[in-house]
Amino acid sequence: MNTRRLLMYLTLSLLHLFSPVDGSDEAKQNPNPKIISTNLYELDSYNFEKTMLSEKGPWMISFTASWCKHCKILAPSWQEAAFRLNGSVKFARIDGPENIFLAKRFEINSYPTIFFVDEKRNVYPFKGVASAENLHSFAEYQYSFIEKLPNSKNPFNLKGSLKGWLIAFGAHIQLVYERLRSWGVPSWVLILGLLMFGVLWTLCLVSIPIFFPAFHPHRD
Repeated sequence: MNTRRLLMYLTLSLLHLFSPVDGSDEAKQNPNPKIISTNLYELDSYNFEKTMLSEKGPWMISFTASWCKHCKILAPSWQEAAFRLNGSVKFARIDGPENIFLAKRFEINSYPTIFFVDEKRNVYPFKGVASAENLHSFAEYQYSFIEKLPNSKNPFNLKGSLKGWLIAFGAHIQLVYERLRSWGVPSWVLILGLLMFGVLWTLCLVSIPIFFPAFHPHRD
């Protein structure tokens, strides 16, 4: 883990003490993905990163919405395709409106939106009729016949991960600000606290290579 990733994880962990990112209340209490049925998971902003890092196999991911008619039509086909593949390709469902920051990371503009993610975290968008047969064949081999998302739009590369972290970070700051304001903390105190946080975090950034040489790039 490089220094930038370490600092991002520490920052978001600190802000979780005040208010976690979007997602249901149940998910905020449980960082593990919810198992809906055989080989079908429900992911959210809280457990997405952990699940994707720990589960190395390929994934089919769908972004849906509770009010979306086509998403309701997709549901049985999605469940059937997941059952047929039986773990060789894992299936996940993400509620876009409930996890808006994760949806922004994937640049979701409509529902449902479906992606295949291979073991190298290349992302292939699914297009066409989302029947169980089509989803099954797409996850098995047909994804290889279409063009993957370019690196500039891949949500798993450095830019995509950083974008997700920054979106979540900004949301955390806003939620912390609103919560502290609801407790009657004056605005000037919040601004001063934010400035002090920035100064302390900059000091941490400078100090890590000094106190932890393992994070300092080696030069011959």
